[in-house]
Amino acid sequence: MPENKPSILPPWPSYLFTLIALVALVTLVRVKSIADTAEQQVDVTPANPVFDSLTANTDAGTHNILTGNFIPVEAGNNSVRVTAQISDPNGCANISNVAITLFSTGYDYTQGDLQWKSYSGAVPSTDGVHFTDCTGAADTSAQVYLDYPLRSFVNPGDWTIRVEITDFDGLITVDTSNHFTVNSLAAFSTDGSIDYGTVALSAVSLEKTLTFTNTGNVSVDATVKASTQGALVGDMTEPSGNFDVIPASNVHYSKTSGFVHAAGAAVSKLTAQDFAINLPNQTVDDIIPGENAPTVPTYWKLLMPDSGVNGQYSNTLELTAVTWVP
Repeated sequence: MPENKPSILPPWPSYLFTLIALVALVTLVRVKSIADTAEQQVDVTPANPVFDSLTANTDAGTHNILTGNFIPVEAGNNSVRVTAQISDPNGCANISNVAITLFSTGYDYTQGDLQWKSYSGAVPSTDGVHFTDCTGAADTSAQVYLDYPLRSFVNPGDWTIRVEITDFDGLITVDTSNHFTVNSLAAFSTDGSIDYGTVALSAVSLEKTLTFTNTGNVSVDATVKASTQGALVGDMTEPSGNFDVIPASNVHYSKTSGFVHAAGAAVSKLTAQDFAINLPNQTVDDIIPGENAPTVPTYWKLLMPDSGVNGQYSNTLELTAVTWVP
């Protein structure tokens, strides 16, 4: 008879239950594995950069030219620091370029002449514009400053400060609301002393030339006077004091070359005499600062006394610029 051994397999209902459980487990795992992500996207509408405020000062920041006039310095510079507070709602790192322009109101600010000067450049500091205070990714505001050396011959009257801000989205904001006034400056320089050379008694010297150069910002005439300041007596004197003076009035002057001594104007030691030199100021056509300053020659002669003089004589002329309206 066959040996009767116990079965190690569960009965078929158990097989069925086990199979169903495995299928259910696999199904549950599969449900978990099909979880996914959903990407989100949005484009930010670019906002225009913003001009917030501006200051403009000279004398190391102590003189505000927006409330007090700009004062030119004869034959030199008076540096202006213009500081603009700007911002960009998208973040100040979005600002790509800032241009600050100072120009005489009424002139085209884009023209390369004496009436304006522009410094601009991409962030950070380039070409004279200094970009500061934009240090963090969340920063929206920044400060831009420009040091501008205004020369003595810039146009008097109203000036405009123009600020142009450009961002990387191509949006541009322009502000021209700030103005200041440049004071008039009547000034000139001369090319030195007048040396009449050696002149005989009773004789008239050779004609000498004295050239005036306009170093201010308005057209000018001159006044002439022999100086009596301090120890000066006005007349021409010699060091020893043993001889007569040469009267200041023996010197005559004219704007016309070849003039007759008697027809010229006499120098006075008492009052300043008007001298119509008609010296114009620089204009927008004088592109190179200081190199095209207008000049005018003037002519001088000395009549030597008949007697009583000997040696080397000298005196000092006071030449003062006064505004001339052509």
